[in-house]
Amino acid sequence: MKNTNSFPKNGFQTYFMWFAMVMISLLLSGSAVTQESSATGTDAWIEFPFNGMDLPNQTINFVVYATDASGISGISLKVNGEAIPEGTTYAISTEGSAIMARLDQEWQPPAEGKYTLEATAHTTGGGTSSPSSVTFCVGTCDDTVIEETGPIIPQDDADADPTWTPTPTAAYSETPTATPTPSPAPSETPTATLTLTETPTPTPTATAYTQSSADFWAAPPYINQGECTTLNWNVYGDFQAVYFEGTVVNPSGSDSECPTETYTYHLQVLEMDNSATDYWTNVEVYAAPADTTGPTVNYVTHFWEGCTIYGEADMSDPSGVIWAEFWFNHNDAGWAWIQMYNSSGDQWVSQVGIETDGFAGSLVYKVRTEDAFNNESWSGEYVHNYAYCGE
Repeated sequence: MKNTNSFPKNGFQTYFMWFAMVMISLLLSGSAVTQESSATGTDAWIEFPFNGMDLPNQTINFVVYATDASGISGISLKVNGEAIPEGTTYAISTEGSAIMARLDQEWQPPAEGKYTLEATAHTTGGGTSSPSSVTFCVGTCDDTVIEETGPIIPQDDADADPTWTPTPTAAYSETPTATPTPSPAPSETPTATLTLTETPTPTPTATAYTQSSADFWAAPPYINQGECTTLNWNVYGDFQAVYFEGTVVNPSGSDSECPTETYTYHLQVLEMDNSATDYWTNVEVYAAPADTTGPTVNYVTHFWEGCTIYGEADMSDPSGVIWAEFWFNHNDAGWAWIQMYNSSGDQWVSQVGIETDGFAGSLVYKVRTEDAFNNESWSGEYVHNYAYCGE
């Protein structure tokens, strides 16, 4: 038995650290984030399969991630240039923002051979990412072409068929007379000797197998009570069967699980020699957080810099404010939002301002915010009518 824990245990603090890293990367971009468009760029990458991977001719579970500051609306896939039915894309970032999303899509190869998978992310504002692609092999991908070269001509005289060479006959001017030659009588009858040669029995050659290996992990590996996680696995090499929690599954797959308490999941691979290799991954389940209320919005206001309007708010929460958005409807053009950053203490300011170009207009605005437990709060709406810059 071989025991492998392919994903280490992590504390709840790891979740905050990961989430904070994503937020910091977005804040450092220094660009406006609106529902209509994204200035921070859109990225898509293929988590599985890997480039150059060899896979068995069975159902494959494609795993693709995408990110965009304005939100991901979907991820489309193509195999060898042909679109396949789009699976379900779901957010794995802050509730309601969909900054990062994941797609799990099962695909059945039509035949063995080489395939190229291409993934493109689509944003909520109608934008798309540059395509991301990998090339992988299903079954056999031998591109060698064997051409006929005609009949094989033996090069060794021992292997060649004998060639009959006629013996020249001498010409005579007259017909010769044959003189009989007496044959001596045999003194005894010759005895034939038969020699038997034993043919050796061929020894069978053992079939060579590739040692199996597997990746087995939970995403995320820690959840609150009432939440769910996704168990993922990919098994490589030669083997007889794969079991997830005692049930036969495909070599590549995933399963959604909603444990009510901390649980260790089991993946088992039945090897070609009938031995078993075991893999384990742990899911930490935390009690429901005591903080179930969104941040308190102490005030929301605006200020001018030249002919540009910026949003400002003061927000507090015992669990910490980790996200804020300045929503606005400028001159009845429709609602959009700009990401806010923590300037100091409980004060948050919009990353970019709203250009007025010096003309009169109106601005309706409000703030949306979240704490570390994804509890959400909205401020009330505020109206500002102006006649010129800085009014």
